[in-house]
Amino acid sequence: MNRSPLVSALVFLLSFGPITIAATAVDARVTIDKDSRSTSAIVVGEAASAPERHAARELQRYVMEITGLEVPVVADSETVFRKYKQRIVIGTPETNRAIERLRGVESLEQSLEGITHDGFLLQTVRNKGAQYFVIASSLPRGCLYGVYHLIEKYFRVGFFWDGDYIPRSSQLVLGGVDCVENPHFRDREYMQMCAYGYSAMFWGIEEWKNELDWAAKKKFNVIQITFGQAVSRYNAMNALGVKSAPPTAWEKHESMLARQVRTHARQLGLRIVHPAFDGMVPPEFREKYPSMKSLEVTWLDLPPRIHILPSDPMFVKVGARFIEEHNKICGTDHLYNVDPFPETDPGDSPEEKLKVKVDFARAVVESVKKADPKATWVMSGWAFTYDHIWTEADVEAFLRVIPEDMFIVNDIWAEHNPVYKTHDYFHGKRWGFSALHSMGGWTTVHGDLADLVRRVQEVVDDPKAAKCTNFYLNPEIVNHNDVYFDLSGELAWNPRPVEVDSFLDDYLSRRYGAEAAPGMRKSWDELLQSVYGHYDFTAPVYHDRLTLDVKEIYGKLRHGFIPHLRRALELALSQEKTLHGNNFYQRDIVDVTRQYVAEVFNFHFERLVESFKSRDTESFEREARTLKLCLSSQEKILSSHPAFFVATEVQNSRRLPKYSSPFFGDALDNLEDNGAVIRQRYTALAGIEYYPTLIDYARKDLYELVKYYYHGRLDLYLAYLRDKLAKSEDFSSEEIEERYRDWTKKFVTIPYESVDPSRMPYYGKPGLAAREILAALDREEVGP
Repeated sequence: MNRSPLVSALVFLLSFGPITIAATAVDARVTIDKDSRSTSAIVVGEAASAPERHAARELQRYVMEITGLEVPVVADSETVFRKYKQRIVIGTPETNRAIERLRGVESLEQSLEGITHDGFLLQTVRNKGAQYFVIASSLPRGCLYGVYHLIEKYFRVGFFWDGDYIPRSSQLVLGGVDCVENPHFRDREYMQMCAYGYSAMFWGIEEWKNELDWAAKKKFNVIQITFGQAVSRYNAMNALGVKSAPPTAWEKHESMLARQVRTHARQLGLRIVHPAFDGMVPPEFREKYPSMKSLEVTWLDLPPRIHILPSDPMFVKVGARFIEEHNKICGTDHLYNVDPFPETDPGDSPEEKLKVKVDFARAVVESVKKADPKATWVMSGWAFTYDHIWTEADVEAFLRVIPEDMFIVNDIWAEHNPVYKTHDYFHGKRWGFSALHSMGGWTTVHGDLADLVRRVQEVVDDPKAAKCTNFYLNPEIVNHNDVYFDLSGELAWNPRPVEVDSFLDDYLSRRYGAEAAPGMRKSWDELLQSVYGHYDFTAPVYHDRLTLDVKEIYGKLRHGFIPHLRRALELALSQEKTLHGNNFYQRDIVDVTRQYVAEVFNFHFERLVESFKSRDTESFEREARTLKLCLSSQEKILSSHPAFFVATEVQNSRRLPKYSSPFFGDALDNLEDNGAVIRQRYTALAGIEYYPTLIDYARKDLYELVKYYYHGRLDLYLAYLRDKLAKSEDFSSEEIEERYRDWTKKFVTIPYESVDPSRMPYYGKPGLAAREILAALDREEVGP
C-alpha cells in the first residue's frame, strides 16, 4: 500500500463516449487550487447509488473546508469530458461508465482485479491530456470508504466522535497514488442497545446522523438499531387479536426516529441489524391465549416479565408476525438480533434450563426464517460470558440446532474476557471478535491499547479462528475514550499492520495537526504507561455510596497511575500556547485532569478511612479537606467543556415526549418530566423502589452530577463519620444506606439549579482550570 506524505487532494475524471483508452499512471498528478478549480470536477455515474452520491458530496465538502474552494459534482457526460481536464471519478464499473472505459489502463485494471468485498482503490491516471483520480470499488459503500480513506490518510483530516480536525491549505496536490485497500473482516458491526440507553436516549436525528457518519468514516458496514420496537410489537399483538395498551407518545417518537435513522444509514450503505422477537408478551396476551405455555423471567429485583415458553408454537407465530410488522415500518437488510434470556436463567432444574435454551434457539431460527427466508440471526454472546450461567455443554447444545448459513455469534467482551476458546471457537459457527470496553455509563479514562492489538492479531493469525468473519464494536456508552475506539476502527478494517506506536503517532497527527503532534507525544507516552496501558476501569470512589470498604482495586495499580497522569497533564499544558484553540486538545486536558483528580481522591479516601478507624481526628479532617478539594476541582474542570454537562441532554429532552419504557415496569411513572428521568438514569437506574438494585450503576463525571449529587453525598458521609467519631460509635452500613437512599430520592425528584454551560467562568478554558487545580492540590501536598 503506497501512501503519499503530502497533504493532498484529488481529481480527474473520465473519458466520455465509446473510445479505447491507452493511459499511464506515470507522473499523473492532480492539483486543486484557485488556478485549477475551473478545470476540475468530481464525477459520478448517471446510475450512481445513494452511497456514491454521498461520497461525492463528502469529498466536495471536505475540499471546500480545507481550501475554501468548491469543486463541482457532475454526472458523467460528453460536456464534462470536454470541459474538465482534472477529473475525480467515483463509482463502480457498473455505475460509472468512466471507470469501465479506463479499464484499458493496465495498472488500473490490475488494481480493480485486486478489490474484494468492501475494498477500494485510489489511483492517479493520466490519459490524453487529462488527469484522473479514480476512487473505485466493487460495491457502492466501498466508494464512500475510499473517499474517507483519501480524506483521512492523505488530506490528514481527523475523524473523531466529537467532530473533525481539518487542516487548512490553499492547495491540495495528489500525485503518484496507487492504493488498494481490502478489509480483513467481512462484516464490521457497530452499536448496541445499551449505548442507546446510556448515551443516546434523547438524541435527535442530527445526533444520530453524526454517529452513523462516524461509523462510515471508520469503515463499519453494519449498524445495530434495535430501539423503537414498541409500535411493531403493538401492531403484532393487534394482528393476533390482543388488545394491549397502545403505544405511548414516547414510543411513537422512538419508532419514527428509528425509521429516520435507518434511512440515513442506508444512504451510507450501512446494513442494519433489526430486532427479532425475544418471547416477551404483555399480560393481555395470556388472557387471550390461556392455553399458551409461558415463563416468568426476572432480571435482578425488577418485576417479572411474561415470556412465551420457546417450545410453545405461539413463540414462532408471534415472532414471525413481529418481524413482518417491524419490516413494514423499517424495511429490512435481513439481519436480526435477539439474545437468549440475557443475564437470566429460566427453568427449575438443570435439565429444564438446558431445554429452555435449546428450544429458544430452535424457535428463533424458525420465526426469523418464516418471516424472512433470507434472514441471518446475529447474536450477542454475552449470555455465554455472564456469571457462568451457561456451561460449555449448554453452549454446544444451543449452537448445534442452529443452521450455519444463517447465524453469527459475537464474542462480546473478547478484548478483555474472550470465551471463543472456552467454547471451541463456537463449534464451527461464524463468529465475531467484539470490543465492549465502555460499560454501563462509566466514563473512566481507560483501555489497554497494546493488548487490544495483540488480542485481535492473535485471532487473525489463529488457523482455528477462520470463521471469525466479524469485528463488532459494541460500547455501552459512546463519546468517551476516543483513542480506544479509533484504534478499534483500524483493527476492524485491517489488523495485521497495526502497531501501537505508529498508530498513536498517526492519531495524534490527525487530532492535533502534524506540527503539534510530536509535542503531545510525550504526554501520551505517560498515558500509555498508565490508563492506556491497563484495561482496569475502576471508577472513582465518589461515584459509589461511600462506606469503610476500601477495595483492593483502588490500591497499588491505581495509585501508580497518579505520577504518570500528573506528568501527562503537565506535558500537555506545556503545549497550550500552540493548541489552545484546538477542541480535541481541550477535551483531552479535561480527561487527563479529571482522571488525575479521581485517582488522587481514591488515594486520600483510603487515608480517610484509616484515620477514622484509628480515631485520628486531625488526620481525618486533613483528608476530608482534600477530598472536598478534589470534588471542587472536578466541578471546575468539568465546567470548562460542553461534553461534560447534563444540561445539554436535558435541553434536548424538553423537545420530546416523556420517556416511557416497559423494561423498568412502573419505575418511571411518578417522575415529573424527562429531567427527572435523566437524573434517575444517572443515579437510580431501576428506580428508588428497587433500591439498592442498580443504584450508582451509571458512573459518569458530569458537572451537575458532581456538584449536586456526588459532592453533597460526600458531605453527608463526612458528617456521618464526624458524628460517629464524636460519639465513639461504630460505622453502620445499614444506617447510612438509609441516608443515601433519601439523598438519591431527593436528587431525582427535586430539580437542581439550571445551568447555562456557556456562562460558566471556566467554560472554554480547561487549561486555566487545570493549572489552578494543580496549584491547589500542590498546596495540600496530595498523592503518594
